Amino acid sequence: GLENSSEDKRVKADKRHTIDMQLPGFQWLQGISVDSAGRKFDNLCPRSPAVLAKVEDDWRLRNALKILTEVGLENGGRLITARSPFEVRNNTSHAISLTLNPDPTHKPKSIEKTKDRFFEHIDPGDSFQIPTLLLESSLNLDGSHLGCVRIRPD
Repeated sequence: GLENSSEDKRVKADKRHTIDMQLPGFQWLQGISVDSAGRKFDNLCPRSPAVLAKVEDDWRLRNALKILTEVGLENGGRLITARSPFEVRNNTSHAISLTLNPDPTHKPKSIEKTKDRFFEHIDPGDSFQIPTLLLESSLNLDGSHLGCVRIRPD
């Protein structure tokens, strides 16, 4: 065909594979390329105008609001993984417990699952991704923080 024909443009468009993804509380991430294997950070943009204004005013919050997207090849297809950029890795010889709460002033009375906090047990050598929902919940509170993570031996 001709160099500028519609068929030529369609073939070029078909060579680019992308996906769109949305995390709760954040705007759609559009055009995440899955053409080649690798890792990259994508920016998360809050849906709430008040939270967006808070994030735009504080470079620390802006830098923390990312999602790690990883494209891998598996069984002839592509495997797309989205992860929090914050990870707790247990490099000790004993298990540890995490208590997560969006309010940094929260003082847990006991380590257990309840409505207002989250508990996680991490064995030696294991890791845990801090949920983006913790970040999103903390941004809806007053102040410039991303919640609270308390760690103790199990």
